[in-house]
Amino acid sequence: MADLLERLLELHRRGIELPARLTLEDQRRILAGEWPPGPTAPRKRGNHKGVFPTEPFPWATPGRQLHLVLPGYLPPSLNEYSRRKSVRIRAVPEAVQHIRWALLEAKADGRPFWRPRLEIRLWFPVRRRRDRRTNWTKVLEDALVDAGLIVDDSEEWCETLPPETGVDPRNPRTEIILTERGPV
Repeated sequence: MADLLERLLELHRRGIELPARLTLEDQRRILAGEWPPGPTAPRKRGNHKGVFPTEPFPWATPGRQLHLVLPGYLPPSLNEYSRRKSVRIRAVPEAVQHIRWALLEAKADGRPFWRPRLEIRLWFPVRRRRDRRTNWTKVLEDALVDAGLIVDDSEEWCETLPPETGVDPRNPRTEIILTERGPV
């Protein structure tokens, strides 16, 4: 048990994120030095120097898709995000929490995508004129990086399509669709 705790502390110091609950298989792999299981996305934003993988992940398969639905959650627009400090402080952690819940509901493995295509669909509760140039994707891109689903949100690593919007008064939500493009 002490060996496992020492190994967990070492992984924590190295900045490697662990699942909330460790299975017996995970514990065995940690003790055997086989953790993390493969290339992982960086945990901290802005500390990427030398962290980007140079080869596709072993599980990377072009066409692999993940559809996440975040019920009741709409990200702040870039105008709200840039004007109010209180929104900036809580926006990304709140989005990460919603993404992790959606991963649990989708029973997804949470492995990072290799150079994904990102589609975002926003379903608003009311029909209102909205500025098409307002970027709702910034917070979601940052949250996907922090959740470890994409390596980086730059154009080199992630092709982000313009968000689609619609109206659904009974079920406002955000849908995120990640599709693996494979080696480029």
